[in-house]
Amino acid sequence: MFKNFNQILNSKPELRVNANANAASAQNIAEKLQQAFGLHNAGELEKARVAYEDILMINPKHFDALRLSGMVAAQTKQWDKALRLFAEALKINTTSATVFNNRGIVLNELKRLEDALESYDRAIEFECDYAEAYYNRGIALEELKRLVDAIASYDKAIALKPDYVEAFNNRGLALEELKRLDDAVASYDKAIALKPDYVDVFNNRGIALEELKQFDAAVASYDKAIALKPDYAEAYSNRGIALQELKQFDAAVASYDKAIALKPDYAEAYLNRGLLRLVLRDFYNGFLDYQHRWGSKDFSSKPQRTKIPSASRFGIKGRLLIWAEQGIGDEIFYAGLLPMLSSKDVSISLSADKRLHPIYRRSFPKVKLLDKNILISSSVDTGFDAQAPIGDLGFLLDIKATAIKETRSPYLQSDPVKRDSYRRTTSAFGSGLVCGVAWKSGNRKLGTAKSISLGSFAPLLGLTGIHFVNLQYGDVKEEIQHVKSTLSVDVHQVPGVDVFNDIESLLALIDACDVIVTTSNVTAHLAGSIGKRSAVLVPHSTGKFWYWHENDEYSFWYPSLKLFYQDNPLTWDQTIEDCSNWVKSLL
Repeated sequence: MFKNFNQILNSKPELRVNANANAASAQNIAEKLQQAFGLHNAGELEKARVAYEDILMINPKHFDALRLSGMVAAQTKQWDKALRLFAEALKINTTSATVFNNRGIVLNELKRLEDALESYDRAIEFECDYAEAYYNRGIALEELKRLVDAIASYDKAIALKPDYVEAFNNRGLALEELKRLDDAVASYDKAIALKPDYVDVFNNRGIALEELKQFDAAVASYDKAIALKPDYAEAYSNRGIALQELKQFDAAVASYDKAIALKPDYAEAYLNRGLLRLVLRDFYNGFLDYQHRWGSKDFSSKPQRTKIPSASRFGIKGRLLIWAEQGIGDEIFYAGLLPMLSSKDVSISLSADKRLHPIYRRSFPKVKLLDKNILISSSVDTGFDAQAPIGDLGFLLDIKATAIKETRSPYLQSDPVKRDSYRRTTSAFGSGLVCGVAWKSGNRKLGTAKSISLGSFAPLLGLTGIHFVNLQYGDVKEEIQHVKSTLSVDVHQVPGVDVFNDIESLLALIDACDVIVTTSNVTAHLAGSIGKRSAVLVPHSTGKFWYWHENDEYSFWYPSLKLFYQDNPLTWDQTIEDCSNWVKSLL
C-alpha cells in the first residue's frame, strides 16, 4: 500500500520586500528570488540552495528565502535544518499556513506525529480551507492508528477539494485497515474515476478485493496496475497471492518470478513464492526462498542477535544452537525435525518457549533447553560452533517428501500421570466418546480467518453419545454458556488447567481424550505431535499455512490428523457438517 505525501514544494514565493531596503536592493533581491525559485521548481536543488543562501547573506530575515530554503532542506532529507529554517521563517510571519503545513510534513517524516498534528492544526487555524493540511493531518492520524479521525480529516480535505484523488486513496487505506472493505473499494473507485491512470490505487484496490475474497476481481485490478506500470513489482507479488487463492499455482509462481526479476531484493516476493513452493512440496526451493523471510516487513519474528556462524547444510556438526521463531505452534511443528539431527555428530541447544520445556525435556532428553525470552533479549556470541533459526531445519536437513512421509511418527510425549489423572477424576471421562474441542486462533494477523464460533459447531455438539472437553484458551465462558443454554450441551472445563500458560497440562488433556476437533491452532500441532486421532478444520485461503498442503485426506506432517478443508471462503457450514459426520462414524 502506498501513501502519496503532499509535495513539499507546494506554493509560489510571496516575494516580500523588506520595507527598510532601498528600491534597487529590493529589486535585486526580487530578481534573485525569482531565479532561485525557477531553479528550485526545475529540481535543481543544490543550485537553488546556494541561490537562497545568497539572498539570506543580503537579508538574513527574508521570509521567502528562509521558508523556501527550508523546503530544499526537507526535499534533501536534512530534517533538522529544515525545521530550523521553518522556525526562523515563522518568527517573521507567525501566521503562515504554508510553513506550518510543510513543517508538519517534516515532523511526520521524523515520526514526531503528535507535533506534526499540532503543526497541521495551526495551518488550518490560519487558513481554514487548506485542503492539503487536512490531507496531511489525515496521514499523521492514520500512522497514529486514529483511523476514524484520519477518515474524518480526509473527508474534510475532499469536501474542500472534491477532485482530491490522493485523499480518496488514503481514505481507502484507512477504511481497509478498519476492515470496512466495501467502503474502501468505493473510495478507491472514486479515485480511479477522477484519475484513471492512478496506478497505486489499482494495487491498493486489489488488496481490498482479496480481503473480500473476490479473487478474480483482485487479479483484474492488479493487471490494470501492471498495464499502467509494467515494472510494478509489488503488484506482481500481490497478483501472485490472488492467483494462489484461485489455486492457479503455476501462474502464481510466474507472477512471483516476475516480481523478483523486477526487484531482485524483494523479500516479500521471495517469501510468498517460497510458501507456495512449500505448499506444493518443492521443499528444496521452498525452504531456499523461505530464508528471505527475515527481510519481509510483515514477518512476525526478529532474528536472534548473534555473531556465531550460520549452520551449513553441507556439514552440521559440533555445538549447534537452534533458536525459536514465530509462535508456539511453529515451534512445535519444526521440533518434529529435531530427531533427524540425532544421527549427526552434533550437540543441540534449543531455544524454546518456557511453556514447552517440560514436554521437550521428556521428549528430547539429549537436547539442552534455553529460555527463548532470555535469549531474544540479548546477543549470543560464544559457546557454539554454529547457529540456525528452527525454521531453517528443513533446508539444512535437505528434507525430501518421500523420506518424511515414510519416517513420520509421534515425537512428543505427554505426562502419563497427568493424562491418567484427568481420565480418572474428570466427569467428562465416563462412558461414551470423549472429544476435545478448540475453535479459535490467537494469531495476531490471521487469527480471524482461522477461527470459528463455538455455536457454529452445533452439528457436532448435537451428536449423542459424546462428551465434550474444552481445549480452547482465552475467555470463552460466555460461548460455553451460550451453547449450554441453546443446545443443552456441556463443554466441560477441566478444573485447574490453564490451557494457555500450562502447555504441559494441555498436552496431557489432549492425550486423555479419545478424539480432538480443532481449527488450525496450537491444539492441532500438539495433537499431531503425539499421534492423537483428530480432525482439523483448515481455512480455504487466508490463514491456511503451507504445511496443510492441498487436498490431503490426512496431514502429510501429522498422519493422525484428518483434514477438513473449508470449501467456501465465506462459510464453514459444509466443512463442519463433514467433520461432524466423520466423528459420528467413530461412535
